[in-house]
Amino acid sequence: MSIVFGCAHIDQGRTGMTEKTLSGLLLALLYLASGRNLGMPMIARFSDSLDFMLIYLRLTSAVLAHRRGTIGGAAEFTKARKAVA
Repeated sequence: MSIVFGCAHIDQGRTGMTEKTLSGLLLALLYLASGRNLGMPMIARFSDSLDFMLIYLRLTSAVLAHRRGTIGGAAEFTKARKAVA
């Protein structure tokens, strides 16, 4: 089933398909290891999405602050962008 999940992400290219296949496999293993408790992989998937969303929002706020001029110059903008990575 993980392979089917990965193939459903063909629009993301080979790397995206591979990542989604491995992600599906790890979530399936977590489901089995937790005694078939669906809550555990759901929490793991949510935390993965939450991390991505927080990184995106922080980078977006740095770009907006730069455009508003609240971040002094290019060096400070680069510093804020590197803090995300």
